Amino acid sequence: MSLAIYVITDSRSFETSDAFVDHYRALACDHRVTGVLLREPGMASDAYLRLVHRLADCGKLIVHSRNITTPQHAHELYEQHLCTAIHCAERDMDFLGAMKLPCSVSCHHPEQAQALLRAYEHLRFVTLSPIFPTPKPYSVTPLGISALMDVDVSLRSRIVALGGINQQTLPLLQRVEGLGGWAAIGCFLRDSHNILATPFCDNP
Repeated sequence: MSLAIYVITDSRSFETSDAFVDHYRALACDHRVTGVLLREPGMASDAYLRLVHRLADCGKLIVHSRNITTPQHAHELYEQHLCTAIHCAERDMDFLGAMKLPCSVSCHHPEQAQALLRAYEHLRFVTLSPIFPTPKPYSVTPLGISALMDVDVSLRSRIVALGGINQQTLPLLQRVEGLGGWAAIGCFLRDSHNILATPFCDNP
């Protein structure tokens, strides 16, 4: 079972922008990684755009609606080949109706995920989270594997599991028939080489 793998960035864990870029460029260049989501809430727009330009040549960059705040700007970046898609936060659903470029969306309920996937053909994938417990103090109760299984099997190839994924929990995703992939933040900061070395990450 081959799953798409999405790396989500966290600049707060790096002392310099050079260290940040080097770390995520290396991950983007790994053949097992499908995409890198540049998610940097609170970052100034000029600093964010500098990172976009520095990481764009990897050909796997996904920008975020919390940083690229208008559909027009997202289109411009896409047309300039500076990103491959835009990821929309749950509160930025108006982006979906205003754009036809490839998109992804954050969801926290399987019913919402199904409705969006059926409504928008240009929606590449939906992240469904949190699937497993996470160490964040504001985290909500994990949805569990059952939430992934609640999604119609015909739509699961566009579902990406997110939240609490590590070397221990990753194998559990193999139980979900037709799942599209998984995404993570923390495990790509701490043990990215180890998790990518697992048999479940051997994407062609």
